[in-house]
Amino acid sequence: MHQKQKSTFSKPFLPDPPYGISGACDSTLAGDKSRRLDTWKTHPRERYDETHNRLPEMAFDPETLSEETLQQIEEGIADIRAGRLRSREDITQELGLK
Repeated sequence: MHQKQKSTFSKPFLPDPPYGISGACDSTLAGDKSRRLDTWKTHPRERYDETHNRLPEMAFDPETLSEETLQQIEEGIADIRAGRLRSREDITQELGLK
């Protein structure tokens, strides 16, 4: 009878996953990380590494901002720097939300 030879390696070799995910399988993620990734899965059986690899694509918006929008952003930043602000309380009271 032929006996199976015991491996000298304690773990199989696995290359480092892309984008700095630590660990080679889903079970190595901390609970809070896995719960956050669960919210971004496209289907329940999607692996965490697949979800994580897709995140940069989700963050990229190919549509550029218009000149008008960029100008409005600059005006808003200038208002903030000049102290032209309104408190959240004032706005909620004005809108009748309180």
